[in-house]
Amino acid sequence: MQELVRRLHGNPAILAACFYDGIIAFGDQQIVTGIAIMASAMKRMSDRDTPLSAYHLAIVGDLVWLCSNAHLLALSVIRSYDDSAKPGTPEDQLQGHARDPGCPDCDTGRYAAVGLSADGGCEYI
Repeated sequence: MQELVRRLHGNPAILAACFYDGIIAFGDQQIVTGIAIMASAMKRMSDRDTPLSAYHLAIVGDLVWLCSNAHLLALSVIRSYDDSAKPGTPEDQLQGHARDPGCPDCDTGRYAAVGLSADGGCEYI
């Protein structure tokens, strides 16, 4: 992943924020999809003319279970990201970034650094 970030000349903190937003959207979409599948199956079960077969009810149960687990996985990823992320936005972390003559990204003007280390140089993920 770090090699991909370097080839794209991107800031890892900004890319992480984009993935974070995508995971939140994915998790929310999964729980809404699971509820919609369950509601449509319950509606179909109440229909006396064309009831839901046992096979289809099992498929619906598996789909709802899969949606629920995908949502829980997204929640655990969000929690682990929140626990490991540095406070502030990526822009706040790069404010006051001084050019470090020993840093190849500072020499070329690409700021792939997350912030400043204790000695004032670049700090990478």
